[in-house]
Amino acid sequence: MNTIIVKQNENGQFDVLASSKIPVKVILVEPDISGNSNMEMAGEACIGWVGTTIVNQQLVDEATLSLEGIK
Repeated sequence: MNTIIVKQNENGQFDVLASSKIPVKVILVEPDISGNSNMEMAGEACIGWVGTTIVNQQLVDEATLSLEGIK
């Protein structure tokens, strides 16, 4: 299984974009509540961000270990 970690900051930029096995194109979409839509999904105005992960198994392992016990 390929694990993907996305950490987005308040400006909408990705602070962390990593995966465990292969690079993955990530598209993060949320409803547009500010009138700044840059895309449409299923007829709804949305704001979308796109990026490609870097492969970083160490970062994925750290995140996975920190979440153990949280379900």
